[in-house]
Amino acid sequence: MLRLTAIAALVTLAGACASGQSTVKTQSPAPTETAVPSPQATPDNTPRPQHVSFATGEETNTHGQAGVVFVDPATGGADAWLLEGVPANYSLSLGASDGHLLLYRCQHPTGWASPAGCDPPNAWYLFDTQAGDRVRFDMFSDHTTPVVVWPEGDEVLGVTASGAVLVRATQPYQSRKIDVPQGYQLVPASALWDRNGTRLIVAALQSDGSAPALLKYQALLIDRSSGAVTQLGDDMHSFAWSPDGSMFAVTRASERLEDPSEIAVYSRDGTLLWSQPRFGPSNPSWSPDGASIAIQVLSRPERVAGAMRLDVLDAATGTTRYRIVGAIACEGRLWTADASRLILLGAYGYEGSVVADPRDGTLRALDAYPRPSVTEPNVAYVGGFDGWTTSVSAVNIDTGETRHVAAFSSPVEATTLSGSPLFRGRFAFIATEPGGRGGCAEAIDNVSPPTTHFEYPPFAD
Repeated sequence: MLRLTAIAALVTLAGACASGQSTVKTQSPAPTETAVPSPQATPDNTPRPQHVSFATGEETNTHGQAGVVFVDPATGGADAWLLEGVPANYSLSLGASDGHLLLYRCQHPTGWASPAGCDPPNAWYLFDTQAGDRVRFDMFSDHTTPVVVWPEGDEVLGVTASGAVLVRATQPYQSRKIDVPQGYQLVPASALWDRNGTRLIVAALQSDGSAPALLKYQALLIDRSSGAVTQLGDDMHSFAWSPDGSMFAVTRASERLEDPSEIAVYSRDGTLLWSQPRFGPSNPSWSPDGASIAIQVLSRPERVAGAMRLDVLDAATGTTRYRIVGAIACEGRLWTADASRLILLGAYGYEGSVVADPRDGTLRALDAYPRPSVTEPNVAYVGGFDGWTTSVSAVNIDTGETRHVAAFSSPVEATTLSGSPLFRGRFAFIATEPGGRGGCAEAIDNVSPPTTHFEYPPFAD
């Protein structure tokens, strides 16, 4: 048996959800201010993040505490904000594009344990690492995780007993109700805002109590200034904004396995620009110059040996520029900083990751599983981008040489905010329990997969 494992989570869309029909686009009026419980600024005895600095990357000591560690990829120097006395597996996430806001809850994600001193145990807190201020939110549901949205981080998207709301986290506190389709519940953790912070895409999950075998989603586009909500359609996944925020790509699942799903691109106001049928599309990834979109697909409906493929499309028209048969690129950033190459998480016939160069059609193996740098065209980083890690290193994808960046005394996992891995030029790692997010793997018994290779138009099929 040959097993090829890439180090990221695969969203398998072929046949996973319903409706491959044309987009239904409706728009709700702008919401009015609604009377929901306001954030509380009263003091309490729950832990506050404590600041610790490390000059080099020799060992950043988190002592198993919850928190976030910012690491300079050039020097390995780090700044950590840690919650003393709170185990590392407690809920914590970043807010604001520069990472200075921490959103955390003093409760274990499973709900079975609360640390001493948490009062109330289910409250969420927004902590400003620059000003030292903290705001407590008591209104959010125990079953959904609120997120800080927009680049400035001044609003929190969450679900309350009365529905989804946007809460302004600066005084005076204001809450706006979000118009979610009837029978659906907002999934704040799916929120993805454009780089300008003017619009937000978020998923809503069917919640009518029928417990369908196949989950149904509705994609919503929220306008920040007006609060108006545009319903883009059912069963959309894998949202991705273009680098300049003028367009976004989504994938839509088909109802039947034998029917193709689709990838579609919309203008920033929700107008459909083009769509293309594909089997099992996932992880649309824009090139840094905005000219191309790479999309993981299947060459046929069944997820069997040889079916994995990466298609690269013209972002303006949807025309296929080229495709890489046998490529596994189902999660995370794929493009180098200059948009000249892609780093595949895996490929048939290769061990480790693969550097794919469409200029000459070459494929070159890397021993590690790195993620491309967003600033340096020939550099990628290894550690924490596929699950927990205790070290980070930089890899020169031209020479294969590695450079130590940082080491951690307890496990951490890299985080992003709206797809961006950098926070003022630094990586952010969340202290976590060992585990990781799984992987997208191909297990092939008694079958020789095809050699991974480039294909250029005109295509035989």
